[in-house]
Amino acid sequence: MAKRPRPVEDASDASNAQRLPSKRVRVANDDNGRNARNGKAHKTPKVSTPATPRSESGKRMWELTPEELELEEEEFERRESERMQARIEQRRLNGSAGAVADCGVIESLELKQFMCHGHLKLDFGPQCNFIIGHNGSGKSAVLSALTIALGGKATSTGRGSGLKSFIREGQSAAEVTVGIRNRGEDAFRPEVFGDTINVTRTILAQGASTYKLQDANGKVVSRKRADLTAMCDHLNIQVDNPLTVLTQDAARQFLSSSHPRDKYQFFMKGTLLTQLAHEYELIDEKIAQAQRFAEGGKETLADLQQKREAANARYAQAERARDMEREKEQLGAELAWAHVAGKQAELNEVNQKLSKAQAHLRQVDQKLEELRVSTSCDYSLRCADPRDRYNTAMRKALYALLKPSCRTRRSEPRWRRKRFN
Repeated sequence: MAKRPRPVEDASDASNAQRLPSKRVRVANDDNGRNARNGKAHKTPKVSTPATPRSESGKRMWELTPEELELEEEEFERRESERMQARIEQRRLNGSAGAVADCGVIESLELKQFMCHGHLKLDFGPQCNFIIGHNGSGKSAVLSALTIALGGKATSTGRGSGLKSFIREGQSAAEVTVGIRNRGEDAFRPEVFGDTINVTRTILAQGASTYKLQDANGKVVSRKRADLTAMCDHLNIQVDNPLTVLTQDAARQFLSSSHPRDKYQFFMKGTLLTQLAHEYELIDEKIAQAQRFAEGGKETLADLQQKREAANARYAQAERARDMEREKEQLGAELAWAHVAGKQAELNEVNQKLSKAQAHLRQVDQKLEELRVSTSCDYSLRCADPRDRYNTAMRKALYALLKPSCRTRRSEPRWRRKRFN
């Protein structure tokens, strides 16, 4: 993605802006710089999932005409200029204009078994620092250590082709630690790192290296190269830029070169214009690829709409089928309860018949009891004393003579059975 150079805030920052052109990306709708302060490095979106930046009018950036795109750029520059002017005025009113930067300043450097140094620790001043010494005393090693510790390549130092060449002879590893000031409103994740960020790079004899980012108390926060790159982008630290770190070979080449083309290339590289041109080319390729992707999407849009309609029809059918299935389940439940209600009515009817049968049974039992009692009386008469039987027979005969309509003893059981029936 294209990266805009950081605007110069005041006169004291003008020289810094020339020496340290920014690699940080500013977002148009971020007036407070939150995108830069969250510590996340900006990456170019993939074509498979293209980003959709929008303009002030709500259109996507690739949908703008050249005139609209130019107006969008002018609006962005105007808004950024107003914001920076407001910050400069605020700093002037606060009396901080021209003061030492609060973040991105190298405060200390520690070398262990690095090149000719066994153990060297340097504490730098807040502004300009000079390192003096005889030839071969390790002055350039300090500059190389800064470049290597902050993620620079070994070839950019002009002192070796590989990292293992920086290890002191006879040693198995080398370590470089850089302390960077991290204060003020532009600090990099101050809630995590605090006032100082310590970056340590360890180089092994096998050629591999590891990174370690620590907070002000020495606690390890991250071991990822991506976090180091994000910090350098946020603090405008560019170790590969010849205007930031000018090695002896690069200075000799610049001074000895008399051809204007070489100086122009050096200028383009130092001001990052070469990098910006390359990134603009990548942007053009991505835009063309996105446009081709959009054109291909338009061609398949009709087929996708037909597929969507067919899918919607299938979904409607499936929904109706689900409704019918739910209605079927409900009717099945109602049918089951209907069977229960019918059986309950039959059960009530049977219970009524059973109650009547039980009442009739009780009556039958009562009549049987009465019959048993009468039968037992007759038997007792038959089994009594002959004299008693004679007296009883005489009373009955007398009763029969007095009332001829009375039944005889022989017909009495038949009468009782008839009455019972």
